[in-house]
Amino acid sequence: MLVDGGMLANLPVSQAIELGATRVYALPAMSNGVGSLPSGAIDIMQRSMMIATAALAQRDLDEARGCAEVFVLPVPTAAQLSMFDFGETPVLMEGAYLAAAAWLRENES
Repeated sequence: MLVDGGMLANLPVSQAIELGATRVYALPAMSNGVGSLPSGAIDIMQRSMMIATAALAQRDLDEARGCAEVFVLPVPTAAQLSMFDFGETPVLMEGAYLAAAAWLRENES
């Protein structure tokens, strides 16, 4: 059975370290910002999942910092999209790529 990696490790920094990484660059896929108030059951479910995912990712980053050099790139900015809406995926990927490339140029020594 195949499942999305986010089921077990949304931000797999500890797995990278276990494989020998000493420097990790993480690009979170979701903002942990609050945004607008949820307007229904699906919005509440999405918000709950985002809060739980962000908390786990932060815990993993905190633990990883004790074992490796960890850099967290800025979260791509996007309109409040449903996690079930894949219609804007190419635009979001391009924006994330450009933002990550700019951050790396500015911060890499």
